[in-house]
Formats: sequence, C-alpha cells, structure tokens
Amino acid sequence: MPMKNPTLEKKIQDIEKDEKKRRSRAARFAAQKHKREGDSRRQVIARIINKAKQETYAQKREMRRPTFGTGSPRDRLIRPRL
Repeated sequence: MPMKNPTLEKKIQDIEKDEKKRRSRAARFAAQKHKREGDSRRQVIARIINKAKQETYAQKREMRRPTFGTGSPRDRLIRPRL
C-alpha cells in the first residue's frame, strides 16, 4: 500500500474544511433571508409565484438565444474561429 502524501492530505483537509464553512454560511444566509421574507401563507404563496416567474423568464431567455451565426449582427462573434 503506497504511503500517503502528508502535504496533499493537508491540502485536501483544508479544502474540505473551507467547503464545510461555505455550506454552513450559505445555509445561515438562506435562513436569514427566509426569516426576513416571513412564513405566513400569503408570503409563502408570493415566494412561490415569484420563483415560478423567474424560472419562466429564464426559460424564455434561453429560447431567445440565437444559434451560432443565425442571430442579429449584434449577437454574433466578431471573428469566429471554427
């Protein structure tokens, strides 16, 4: 069985520790946002509607994106290299 590289192990542990911090920080901010938005029935329904509107807008925006070379000159690359 090969020996473990101690410097590599340390780097991996640091990365995992940073990821754990990032996740807990994101969860904390999400909880704060939810707390600010409230959890009454009306607020929950408004949140669901807004989320649906944003998703619909994102889908429409994706559909509006031109395929390469078919859009307006403004959307095209200046010097495409194929």
